[in-house]
Amino acid sequence: MSALGGKDLKDGDGVVIATCSSCDYPRIAGPAVCPACLVEGEIRTVEHVGTLYSYTLLPGREDDETLGLGYVDTSSGVRVLARLEPPHSRFTCDSPVRLASSGGVVLAQPAASTHA
Repeated sequence: MSALGGKDLKDGDGVVIATCSSCDYPRIAGPAVCPACLVEGEIRTVEHVGTLYSYTLLPGREDDETLGLGYVDTSSGVRVLARLEPPHSRFTCDSPVRLASSGGVVLAQPAASTHA
């Protein structure tokens, strides 16, 4: 667990961002004071769905050690760097993904398709 602005965070809580109560500047977890206007902000949980903006695969020594990292755009305006859950072949740019947190790491997995 970690804390942000006095709020305890648990695995699976979603991706936590801080939103400034004065200027609405959103940012990924960090200090409780807004870097834009220096006012203490509110803490809230971002939606668990976003769009994969870009990603890369970093090969390890073995195929099963490949690390996938991607930038996910959320509707709140925050772009989050997330670890892609394997298998990585499921990911494409501009596709919907779900976000979660585990052990202090932001994870992304493909969102369920909404097509009929």
